[in-house]
Order: sequence, then C-alpha cells, then structure tokens
Amino acid sequence: MSQPHPDTPERTITDPAVLRAYAHPTRLRILDLLRAKGPMKVSQMSDDLDEAIGSISHHLKPLEAAGLVERAPELAQDRRETWWRRPMVRTTWNRADLTPAAAQTALQAEELMLARQFDLFRQSMHEPLPEEWSDAPFAMSTWLQLTPHELTELNRQLGELIEGFREASDRHRSERDDTARSIFFSARGVTARP
Repeated sequence: MSQPHPDTPERTITDPAVLRAYAHPTRLRILDLLRAKGPMKVSQMSDDLDEAIGSISHHLKPLEAAGLVERAPELAQDRRETWWRRPMVRTTWNRADLTPAAAQTALQAEELMLARQFDLFRQSMHEPLPEEWSDAPFAMSTWLQLTPHELTELNRQLGELIEGFREASDRHRSERDDTARSIFFSARGVTARP
C-alpha cells in the first residue's frame, strides 16, 4: 500500500468485512485507480478500467461500507454526479492480531495484492516507452541480513523517501502535466530463503 503523509491518521484493520472488501481483483483496481488519479466519477472509472458502470457501482458499495472509499459531493456539478475518493488514512493490518478466519481473509487479500503488483510489473515490461523514458524505469533487489528493528527502520526510511516525491506527484496531477506518468512503486522487505 502507498505511504500517505506521516501525519495521516492510521487505521488498523481487524474487521473481516473490511478485509473481504480488499480481497477482490476489481476492487483492488478501483482502489489503485483512485490512489493514482485522485477523485473520479463512476463513468471515468468505468472507462479507465474497461469495466461496466454497473460493475463499478456494485464494487463501490462494499468498499464504501468498509470505509475504503468515500463520496466527494463537493466535486459534483449537479445532483446526478457522484464522485469518489480514497479517504486520507493509512490502512494497516497484522495477521498475528486477527482471528484465524480474519487472518485467512487477510492472507487472501495480500495474495491478490501481490498478484496485482506482479501483473503491473509484467505489463510494464512490454509497454513501449518514448526515448526520454527509456532509462527511467528500474528494478532493484538485494539480500540483506537484518534484525526486526532494522527492517522496520528500512520501511520507515523508504516511506520518508517516497513522501518526498508526493508534492511533485500532486502538482503534476493537478496541473495535468503530460510529461508525467502514473508510476507504480512497490518495495517489500520480507524474510525469505535464497
């Protein structure tokens, strides 16, 4: 998940219904779209995701009930328009703190998120890029020997680094800068065996 500003409130999820809302591929795409592009109307989401308007509306209901999206009525130009956005809250969960059923649902959501991330990376490998973008994308991996405290600190420092680029990202989005593109960034630090 993206790292909002450090002052953004944090919501620790323990409710299985919220975890189930995450555990659906179309809903993950809606959440990604709203995170990447900001508030949108259902018709815009439908166009961007190549999904029927009815399907988008259907998936927004459990996301709204879970508090993962919210209406943005101040953006509507008339009463027929409904705008949606991601709340400014950082969501987290820890499977160790959940009931066994909720932990299983969280695992399913995490597996879907990982598959989504893999698909995004795979798609990017096949996307033709203009010359000015040819050296910009990167992939990085390494093996480290760290303590739990050091891994937590690595996560914190990466969050601060990404936050340093959020202002530029927001400016490009608001100015509709055609030289900027949506960038998917993912970093994971997990215990593993080589």
